[in-house]
Amino acid sequence: MFGLCAALGWGGYLAATRHAVAEGLTSNDLAFIRYTTAGIILGPWLLLHWRDRCSGLSLSRSLILALLAGPPLVMLVAGGSRHAPFATGMLVELAVLAVVGILLATWWLGERLDAIRVAGLVALTVRIIVVAGPVFLCCTSRSWMGVIMYAGAGCMFAAFVALVEKWQIEPLAATAVVSVMSACTFGPYYLGVDGLGRLSGVSLWLLGEQVVGQGLVAGVVALTAFSLCVRLEGIVRAMLFPALTPAAGVLFGSSLTGELPTITQASFLALSALGALFLLAASRQPRTMA
Repeated sequence: MFGLCAALGWGGYLAATRHAVAEGLTSNDLAFIRYTTAGIILGPWLLLHWRDRCSGLSLSRSLILALLAGPPLVMLVAGGSRHAPFATGMLVELAVLAVVGILLATWWLGERLDAIRVAGLVALTVRIIVVAGPVFLCCTSRSWMGVIMYAGAGCMFAAFVALVEKWQIEPLAATAVVSVMSACTFGPYYLGVDGLGRLSGVSLWLLGEQVVGQGLVAGVVALTAFSLCVRLEGIVRAMLFPALTPAAGVLFGSSLTGELPTITQASFLALSALGALFLLAASRQPRTMA
């Protein structure tokens, strides 16, 4: 349930990001909306529960988590949306997220890989090569820059998830610390450098869409849900759920931007979703929560 919730939430968030970029909002605008909204929502909870539920979070650990899942992550996704096709970017980012997450779980946390999961890892790696390869071979396009940005975002979030699990941080506490620290540090910077000029000029519908998609869904719900999924299932099994996100993202994105995937991209989306469902059904039973 938590994994599916995160996958659908990320799909909506990526579609909302693509729509916002198409409407002229910048990566700074989106980061400000996301973390200001999430910080306002989770700030009171963090103040009430800092002593009893955030004991494992030192200042240095909090800063590391905020860097990995904070404004730099949003900036990479938004920057990737400017250069690479939406469907291609999602396929690359989430495949990289899954591959790097599984490798970190194996190296850092000692999670074991059975034959089925190795097959999934190989399939994800092949997907990255097949989807990203033509982009790098096309010398007349700058899409390769977007692909690199999407891949970087996948690596950063995989490291965030692995560290939350390695340090045994409560999922909601990790989300709250990232949101509040990002709001307190990036918010004043944004107001001083960019101001509210661009945001005041967009429609209330677009602004409300970003507050819900960026701040509530991506900044609070999806991040917490996936961290809970990792805690219950382990990173290796949980990393299969992001394969469901591209299909959800294209469904949401086609309604927001009208951008439809090519036949090749649609085929990869369908195969990714079916492959993830198969691997989830064939893998071991979830572990019990500590």
